[in-house]
Amino acid sequence: MKVGFIGTGSIAEAVIQGLCTCAQPPDHIWVSPRNQKRAQRLASTYARVTVAERNQDVVDHSDWIFITVKPDTAVQVLSELRFREGQQVVNCVSTLKLEQAQTLIDAPVGLFKAIPLTPIALHLGPVAFTPPDAELRALFDRVGTAVEAENETALRALAAATAQIASFYALQATTQAWLEKNGIAAKEAKAYVSSMYHALATLAASPQAPSFDALLNEAATPEGLNEQALSQLNAAHWLGHFESSLDAVQARLIDS
Repeated sequence: MKVGFIGTGSIAEAVIQGLCTCAQPPDHIWVSPRNQKRAQRLASTYARVTVAERNQDVVDHSDWIFITVKPDTAVQVLSELRFREGQQVVNCVSTLKLEQAQTLIDAPVGLFKAIPLTPIALHLGPVAFTPPDAELRALFDRVGTAVEAENETALRALAAATAQIASFYALQATTQAWLEKNGIAAKEAKAYVSSMYHALATLAASPQAPSFDALLNEAATPEGLNEQALSQLNAAHWLGHFESSLDAVQARLIDS
């Protein structure tokens, strides 16, 4: 399998790192020259990565092509490319719908939409995509946990959930800052917070773990510290605001 990437941003870099370090890497990976510094770093690190002279060269040399450009350039970039029958194209641009991408591609290709996240560089986290496909599922399972969405509407809901990432880090940063304010050195505070969140996430993801509600109820014992903190957050409608932010992101994706 020969894989190509149109766009060499952080998402493309994460997918390439994951593919190059998995048990069954592709035969070769072609990357576009737009971000020369990142592209050259990948080529210097992994022998199977080659920096193409042009985006069209990436398409010409690849069986699977990932579109990982920024949303504001996606239409122009795709309209300039010429694909061939039988190629597989994976649209990773959050605001570019499958129907729109299909009108920009001038050949009968297999067309998918996917949501790679940067932790797949370490073979961690989900990779949601649509429509379901055995070969693409196998490819994504090499770098993370492939999640097949039935259609683009379902994928859009999963995409909205990724808007929690910054909030996740903000919560940890707030906890670290609070610990530092209470006399804990920055290094120790970060280590404690990141280790605690990692442990909780690992526990929740284990096959034996009960539901999130069950874990919540177990942690929030009556009159305990967790119940006190959660009750204060609920009184401020914190979780309700969190849910409404997901609604707003989903609406933005629908309108884009």
